[in-house]
Amino acid sequence: MTQNDPDSPDKGSPSPDKGAPRKDIWDKIGTLTTLISSVVIGAAGVAVTYLYNNRELDIKHIEKQAEEARLDAQTKAGAQVELTKRLEALFKFVSSENARERAFGYDVAQGIVRDEVTRYKSYLESIGFSGLQENVRLIAFAENDLEATVPSEFRSTVASVVKQGVVSFYNDGVMFVQNDWVDRPFVPLREYTHYALFQVLKRTPEQTSVESGLADYYPASFLNLVDTSTKGPARVDLSFLEDDSPRVSDSTQAGPISVVYRGRLWAASFWECRKKLSRPVVDIILFHAWTQSYQKGADRDGAVARFRDALLSLATKVGASCFREALTRRALLKS
Repeated sequence: MTQNDPDSPDKGSPSPDKGAPRKDIWDKIGTLTTLISSVVIGAAGVAVTYLYNNRELDIKHIEKQAEEARLDAQTKAGAQVELTKRLEALFKFVSSENARERAFGYDVAQGIVRDEVTRYKSYLESIGFSGLQENVRLIAFAENDLEATVPSEFRSTVASVVKQGVVSFYNDGVMFVQNDWVDRPFVPLREYTHYALFQVLKRTPEQTSVESGLADYYPASFLNLVDTSTKGPARVDLSFLEDDSPRVSDSTQAGPISVVYRGRLWAASFWECRKKLSRPVVDIILFHAWTQSYQKGADRDGAVARFRDALLSLATKVGASCFREALTRRALLKS
């Protein structure tokens, strides 16, 4: 019979493929792998882009800080140049033989000093000083004309101090500066430091070598001196700050002025540790040692020893080691 039976199997149709299920699995795995790869690549791209953007932001932030620092330094340098020009122009007035020119010079000088004192006062307050006034009286005197430049109530005091070769001093709430020195920033600030050191104690302490050393150190630290010669910002020879050992002249001076020369040894010790430990650390610890050494009820005897003990006890181990070494080398502490 040639007619096909509809119920009979179609012998011409292909037989079922036993490998089909296996092929479907590999297709799914391939598709899934492609999907995972795409996700991983995309995530990696996002991560790289994120890191790149953050790096760019960091770079821009650093560049902005550098630019701000540059502009700040440029502003300060410009201000210093301007101040130097004003002081140089002022010198011919404060040292003039003409009384009217000299009087004009004193008025301008006091304005410049007040500006510096305002900034200096803020610096002192940042390290702990309090109760300070800006308008401390300044008298610029001419050594050869005390009658015209010094009020009568102070004339005898100034005359006696001038004989000792002193160009500036602080006495009873008044700063006295010889006219040839009033235009040099360090000198009036040194006398203001005497006022600040006394004011913070609410009493008049003994004028010791430590007190004199602090009066040398703090203005120099405020001016952030790199050049301590007469060509530096202070316009005064402060090279003693850089001495590693006592100068013969500092150790052999006699009389009242010996306190000043002994004070230089203390100032040099403070300056040495300032360079090793940092400005804020030393500035603040000196203030606390000063106030602690004059606690209420403490007598004046042994003020230097009390300051030294307070300094070494308040400092960290590293700081105490630095101060001890510096003081010992200058014969301010027995080894």
